[in-house]
Amino acid sequence: MASLRPAGVLWLCGALGAAAACTPAPEPAAAAPTVPAEPAPAHPLERAIHERAAATTMRPHGAYAHGTLEDGARRDHLLVLEQGRCYRVVAASGPGVEDLDLVLYDDGGMQLRQDRTADPYPMLGDGAEICPERGTAFRLQVRAYRGAGPYAYRIYRSGD
Repeated sequence: MASLRPAGVLWLCGALGAAAACTPAPEPAAAAPTVPAEPAPAHPLERAIHERAAATTMRPHGAYAHGTLEDGARRDHLLVLEQGRCYRVVAASGPGVEDLDLVLYDDGGMQLRQDRTADPYPMLGDGAEICPERGTAFRLQVRAYRGAGPYAYRIYRSGD
């Protein structure tokens, strides 16, 4: 007797084989999306950021930003973050900066996040990601708390 089951479909049958009821096997679960690997950048600060962010499943959101600060100086950067996504800010400073700090403010000037580590590699959103309730402009303040020299940062985001 010919089988009435379509070819090319994996079938699960009971212990009695052909006499038992058979059902199509479930489709294999789709693999979790992966973040395409980026090559390590040549610039030392960008490479340090890349290495710190490599463990995350977040994707880069824009290019690296660079600057230079004197001891105790601050520089503000405008960030536009979207509602429905979560973000992380990863930064690194060069020789001469012992403690680089990051502070994130909303569009009304209220402080939302602050880096509390005393090192040259601050990160915002590592313990709890930054997930805006509405898309708007934010102010990222970078401060050379102790020392002077170059710095860089990059934003990472969830989703595609």
